[in-house]
Amino acid sequence: MTVTFVARKSGTNYQVQSTANLVAGFTNNPVSVTGSGDQSGVLLPEQYECRQFTAPITGSKIFSRVVAAVP
Repeated sequence: MTVTFVARKSGTNYQVQSTANLVAGFTNNPVSVTGSGDQSGVLLPEQYECRQFTAPITGSKIFSRVVAAVP
């Protein structure tokens, strides 16, 4: 499954986290966040871009989120 999101071009780090149980909390997911080939729909392209990550489909339900951190 590929998930696309809008991200700042610079100054922010992104980490994908996932969990199978929302009560247990999220852990870092070792997937790579890359630039998306489709940049349509970005309102401020000088500051933002579409990025994406691909998560494997394992058969069990997983909740994912992207955490943004400004160093």
